[in-house]
Amino acid sequence: PGLDLWSVPWYLLLRTAGAVPSNSLASHGYPAAMLGVAPRALWQMGLWAVVLPALLLLIVVQRTVERLEPGLGTAAAAVLGLGTLVLPFSTMLFSHVAAALLAFLSFAILFQRHAGAVRLVLAGVAAGLGVATDLPIAVPALFVGAYAASRSPHLQRLALFAAGGLAGITPLLAFDWWAFGSPFHLPYSHAAINPGPYGVEQTPTHTFFTLGAPHFRLALQLLLGGRGLLALTPVVAAGGAGVVVLWRKGLRAEAGLIGALCVAEIAWNAGRPDYPLALGGWAPGPRLLIPLLPFLCFSGAPVIRRAPRRGGPGLPVRFRRHEPFPHASRRPGRRLLHGAGRRRRSGRRGRQAPLSPPAPLRARRRGRGAGGAGGTAAEYAGARSALTQRRSPQRARLTLRYSGSSVTSRTRTG
Repeated sequence: PGLDLWSVPWYLLLRTAGAVPSNSLASHGYPAAMLGVAPRALWQMGLWAVVLPALLLLIVVQRTVERLEPGLGTAAAAVLGLGTLVLPFSTMLFSHVAAALLAFLSFAILFQRHAGAVRLVLAGVAAGLGVATDLPIAVPALFVGAYAASRSPHLQRLALFAAGGLAGITPLLAFDWWAFGSPFHLPYSHAAINPGPYGVEQTPTHTFFTLGAPHFRLALQLLLGGRGLLALTPVVAAGGAGVVVLWRKGLRAEAGLIGALCVAEIAWNAGRPDYPLALGGWAPGPRLLIPLLPFLCFSGAPVIRRAPRRGGPGLPVRFRRHEPFPHASRRPGRRLLHGAGRRRRSGRRGRQAPLSPPAPLRARRRGRGAGGAGGTAAEYAGARSALTQRRSPQRARLTLRYSGSSVTSRTRTG
């Protein structure tokens, strides 16, 4: 009931302002009255219940990644908000995004900070509210609790986190008591694989929400199937590699948390009877894995930092700004480089002229190759020899152009 309790104040505000659209079928009762709900009403509730938590999730991810890899927080938040299932589910009235916000917030409160008693309790409250919003958040909550207890004093920290978690799940316990007469009777108990009309169960099961032993085939489909996680959002694969990077950086508690969480989330979702149920129904992707996405974007930041940079548009800003190419155009509206994006007149059609200096020049500019006018003159002579003997003429011309301009500039300044 967490998402409902979060949405009630917003609904009361809209109704007080007279902005709630009327429902012509309200007197027909549930579920027929749902057919009379205006689309504008869903849009109004979605702004508060889903869009706002999605924006808050991006802010929390951005600020947490900045503490891990300064300068990459915005990139990680953009990957999460634009390149994962968070984008489509931030427009639908599902509780996954809000629950993911609370689960990751619980971790963010504890990451790289001296977590005193107040922070431990607040982290537990966030985890408990996540469970009250979406019951499967109990899995991340358990792992974050173990992460909180990874430092000494272990038992005291675990007790403080558990106290906050108990306070956070109070709305869930109160709802179960009110609806079923017992705070421990969960709504997922005795779920039906094929519910009939008006909620009548046709094929009830005796397992907890149809869960059983994990199937390796379903685990592969959750990752690599047509609607699998890696098939839809391959960028999160960097998060898996980032677990290794975090371990090597000495952040072993964080690496263990995210690695164990990945295994646990995929394992319990692979315990469904078939692939549609493992995906969470006819969804655009494995929606039950959405709480895992902010953790993967967090661990993927070190991988983005260590990604190799290539020539051309990917050159460092310092190289482009302080050492411009000698043949750059000074006319406004022209491209920075002559021939950038222009097809070569000779050779195969569609081949692009190289935009980056050869490897020896790149090494020299970084300070690892031959330095000074002597090294540049040697490169210039070698390029003329290679051009005369027809050895790699394309690279020789480029080396000749850069070396010659560099010799001229050094001669003038010298």
